[in-house]
Amino acid sequence: MLTKIKKEILSLKTKDHLKVLLQTENEISSNDNLLKLGLDSKRAAKLVHTLELEYLILFTDEELVLNNFSTILNIVNMLNTKLEAGEI
Repeated sequence: MLTKIKKEILSLKTKDHLKVLLQTENEISSNDNLLKLGLDSKRAAKLVHTLELEYLILFTDEELVLNNFSTILNIVNMLNTKLEAGEI
């Protein structure tokens, strides 16, 4: 199981990626609705690609729904599950 510190690192890195994608300097909290902040399917696809390269994972078609990427918490939980399972 990933420790709380590792989850926090995942969260911080994801926030950094999202700030670039959403072109914002504003703070994004773990529960902010990213879709309302401007995360559309094109930006989500870029985020997926970035995360897959960074963590050497692959998302399944079933995981590639916007709701799974609607909050940082959702993203971190999905990353946590994949990393714990050693999925590539």
